Amino acid sequence: MKNWRYLLLSAVLLLTPVASVAKPVLSAGELSLGAEFHTFNAWAGAHTGLQFQTVPFVSPSIGFNLRYAMSQRAAILGEVGFFHRIQDGEDPDTFYSLGVGVQFDYISTRQASALLRAGFQFHPRPDEGFDQDFGVRFYVGPGFEARVSDALSLQIYSPLIDLGIGGFSTTLDFNLIPNLALFVYF
Repeated sequence: MKNWRYLLLSAVLLLTPVASVAKPVLSAGELSLGAEFHTFNAWAGAHTGLQFQTVPFVSPSIGFNLRYAMSQRAAILGEVGFFHRIQDGEDPDTFYSLGVGVQFDYISTRQASALLRAGFQFHPRPDEGFDQDFGVRFYVGPGFEARVSDALSLQIYSPLIDLGIGGFSTTLDFNLIPNLALFVYF
């Protein structure tokens, strides 16, 4: 019986901050800055061999997102990414990405939402000599986001359909590996 009391008390203490959040994930006129991580993509690249050939473990989605909520269901995104690896010998080319996107929350509760995110980016793609060539990426995919405090939310989404144009080939990828983003609200 004592264990149940400790377990119940621990659950109440852990869930109290989550239950006290009064704002939904998106609020009209709200601006947020997000950092998108390649945590899951790095794991997938290391275990599947699917990675950018000249700079391992780089995803076009990593970087920063500036998000402006137009309503409680829709937001526009500006995306920018930059990556440069310094290593022994010749450094690989610098990787960059610049894009815009939209987010639509089709199911939204007080603290969480199911979303659909889409957009396009300009970023380098490898050519025949594994140098960089101009490329464009179009992506769309589902995800989930939870507002864990007044000023912080966590988003996990997968660019399910990912079309890359440029370089030595056009690619169409079906991606189930999620990206992780952390948003801070202003």
